[in-house]
Amino acid sequence: MEMAETLGIDPAGMEMDEFCHRIRQAFLPELQFLADLPHVLVSPDRIYAHAAIMDEEHFGSDFREVMTTPFFLHTDKRFSKPVVVGHMPVSEYRNRVIDFSPVFDPARNIWSIDGGNVVKRSGQLNAVIFQGRNVTTVSADDLEQAVVLKDTDPGVQIPFAMSWNHRDISVLDHAGEQSLVHSDWLRRSFWVPDAFVQSGSVSEYTNYRMPAQAGERVSVVLRCQDQVLVKHNSVLGWMEAEALALPESEDNDTEQEPAGM
Repeated sequence: MEMAETLGIDPAGMEMDEFCHRIRQAFLPELQFLADLPHVLVSPDRIYAHAAIMDEEHFGSDFREVMTTPFFLHTDKRFSKPVVVGHMPVSEYRNRVIDFSPVFDPARNIWSIDGGNVVKRSGQLNAVIFQGRNVTTVSADDLEQAVVLKDTDPGVQIPFAMSWNHRDISVLDHAGEQSLVHSDWLRRSFWVPDAFVQSGSVSEYTNYRMPAQAGERVSVVLRCQDQVLVKHNSVLGWMEAEALALPESEDNDTEQEPAGM
């Protein structure tokens, strides 16, 4: 899309063959560079792959395995050398609280670090930094920032969350700007803002209430009347609008998070 924008062409109004031909004509050196990059990187200390490897000694012969394996952390693979992968947004591995921070499984020696950047409205770009025995993580997103005006402590919670891969729901009722829905996966019914309901699904929704301290900064994901869905320390949760110094906005409702992966 960025290449098309540079060329001043609109893919929506073109046949795919013509579009690909125009892109290849203008950016063949860049496309060749990308095509020649390895699918797996091996260092003395770690193995890096886009989505997965199935065998520590033999890998890379099956493009689909390396690039498209879903839910690698749900397989039974174990490695002696750390394996670092992306592809599957880490939030898809959580069902209580939506958390975009990297996941490390020490028993299986696997790092999963995809923060859902771009493919999720509330996603982020994650980096894991290995320095000897020390490991640190950093992240970044392009969401608007708000300052917390007062300490908030929701107390004891039993949160739940709807992920993209388990998004199917049935709508039971509707009132105001909310719908009562039922999730077979969660085995429960709950009210959810209509902004999250789309074509029989609810994605990236959580009922988690965000604790925060005055002066901290949070990322604004969605404004919904007097409630704001924010991200703080890579975790999604709701806060009262009055507890935040919100950025100016022409529309009180921030764009809904895309349902696609």
